[in-house]
Amino acid sequence: MRKANYSKSENPPILHRKETFVFENYPEYQTFSAITKEGEQANLYEKSRTIGFRKSWLQLIRSKGYFLDEKGRLHHSDTQEQSNTEHYSDTEKVERHKTAINRNKLSAPMQILARHNYFDGQYSTRSE
Repeated sequence: MRKANYSKSENPPILHRKETFVFENYPEYQTFSAITKEGEQANLYEKSRTIGFRKSWLQLIRSKGYFLDEKGRLHHSDTQEQSNTEHYSDTEKVERHKTAINRNKLSAPMQILARHNYFDGQYSTRSE
C-alpha cells in the first residue's frame, strides 16, 4: 500500500464531501454535511476538476466572495469574523520555475513513447 504525507506540502490535496466517506453515526457527520451544503450554496463544486488542491480551492473561495475560518467553515468576505481568522492574500506568489515551459517539440519522455508507438491507440490508462 502506498502512503502519502502532505504535512509539509504548500499545496496539499483537498478532500471534499467528507460525509460520503463515513457512516451517519460518525461524530463529525453533521459538520461534514453542513460544510458540503455551504460549498454547494456558494457554487464551489461546479468545476470539480479545478478544486482538488489547496491553492486553487482558496482562490475559488475568494473569487466567490468568501473566506474560510480556522474550522474550515465559509463566511462572506464582508463579515466581521474575517479579521479574527487566517486570511489569504489575493495574490499568491507564482513559482515560475515550477510552471510548464513552452515547447516547439515533444518532451524527451514523450518522444520515447512516440518512438515506441505508445500513441497508436492500443494503450490506455482506462480499465476496460
